[in-house]
Amino acid sequence: MNLKNRDKKLLYEFCSNSRSSYSSLGKKARMSQQLVSYKIKAMQDNGLIAFSYPLIDYSRFGLLQFQVHFRVNYRSKRTFNSLVDKLAEHDSVVEITDRGGKYDLVVTFSANNPSYFNKTLKQLVEENPDQLKDYMILTSVVSHYFPKKYMIGLEDNTRDIIIGGDREIVKINETEKNVLRILVEDSRSRTVDIASKASINPRTAIAIIKRLKQTGILHGFSSILNTGDTGFLSGVMLLRFHNLSLEAEERFREFCITSKNITEMHKLFGNYDMAVMIEAENAVQLRSVHIKIREMFENIINDSDSFRIYSVHKRAFLPRSFF
Repeated sequence: MNLKNRDKKLLYEFCSNSRSSYSSLGKKARMSQQLVSYKIKAMQDNGLIAFSYPLIDYSRFGLLQFQVHFRVNYRSKRTFNSLVDKLAEHDSVVEITDRGGKYDLVVTFSANNPSYFNKTLKQLVEENPDQLKDYMILTSVVSHYFPKKYMIGLEDNTRDIIIGGDREIVKINETEKNVLRILVEDSRSRTVDIASKASINPRTAIAIIKRLKQTGILHGFSSILNTGDTGFLSGVMLLRFHNLSLEAEERFREFCITSKNITEMHKLFGNYDMAVMIEAENAVQLRSVHIKIREMFENIINDSDSFRIYSVHKRAFLPRSFF
């Protein structure tokens, strides 16, 4: 798909806030409301925009996240897709990513404690012994989400959405939980539709969304793109550090936040200490980011691994069991 510069600008703005109205997107992308509506719907229909989602801080509810990198016994595309569909329906699974390299899938589980996660994982492996052959577990500590600056060539946008970590627990009532569930199911639901589904009036729905933002639960809305359809490439660099001081960690975060190609940074516990999501216009640009990271932080990097991201099947932040 050949995207023009204004199409990239529109995608950038849409991914920065996927609940923006067409008129608001039009002003930022310098398009008419009608043209924005047409383009966004076309991008959704052809699969370029895979789906939109709310950025929710799961730690506000005392939840933890565990990344499991599975090596799958690939028999056929049909059985692989069947496994992905099964995982997507699992009550504890909040994210599924199709990756390259040694492993095939990254499946993120949400749980109240490590013991529950361990029991859930063991049960899942026992239920699928012929498909889930090997795995690596990484615990998510805190995650940073950055704008897709590479789409418009920016490097000075320092917006940093931080999710996870040591957060104060927030209590919400059933109505607020209901609104959150509706946003997870369809983050672009109109306010009147949210109000109807939650059996409240639109003003109450607006007030609830505002409170969810003020209490640090809801951090905005973004979208998953099928970057392969645009010609862009996505990849992850896993890093293991040695002698990582707080100062060095902050320098690394500042590097990530100002890089136009880095869209996510995840602090981890396990075989690796950090995962960096990189999106680029071509393989050369992708490789140059890898090299720059190794050059700038050679004195603290002990080991690294990298792999391509082919597609994201699910991203929800909160498990079905929460609702």
